[in-house]
Amino acid sequence: MTWLLLACGDAPVEAENERRAVDYAGKAGTHLAYAPADTPDEAPLWLAIDAAAWEFREGTAWDEATVLSRHEISVDGPLLVDGVEFLPAAPAKSSDYTAYYGTFPDTVSTDVPVGDLAGPWVFARELGPVRTAVAGVERDLVYYEYVVGDTGE
Repeated sequence: MTWLLLACGDAPVEAENERRAVDYAGKAGTHLAYAPADTPDEAPLWLAIDAAAWEFREGTAWDEATVLSRHEISVDGPLLVDGVEFLPAAPAKSSDYTAYYGTFPDTVSTDVPVGDLAGPWVFARELGPVRTAVAGVERDLVYYEYVVGDTGE
């Protein structure tokens, strides 16, 4: 006698693998630090993510770093930064990306065409950008932390 068991769930298999821009944009309260790949010990560029904005600072520690810029974000569909689309609402594919900090198995890439943030960007699911392009300099993630209760200010 042969038994066939089928597992049933609420969501179809495709839904588990669905990619949404909001999943790659980063969570509010996250601080990420970046440096050029060939000089990872350089004073980092910091990014603080809050619900409506990204703030970039430069310096050895977040609290002592100089504010460089603040950018309004929206994740109601595509990831928009100052009105420029960084990621479509449903990124088509993902891949692995290795930065100084490590290898991220589920990332999506984009090439931002205009503005101070123009250039190649890579976003890791549930973390945010792991490669940035700010003021013409490309940087990889070297450190990150989740700051509970931080507003990014």
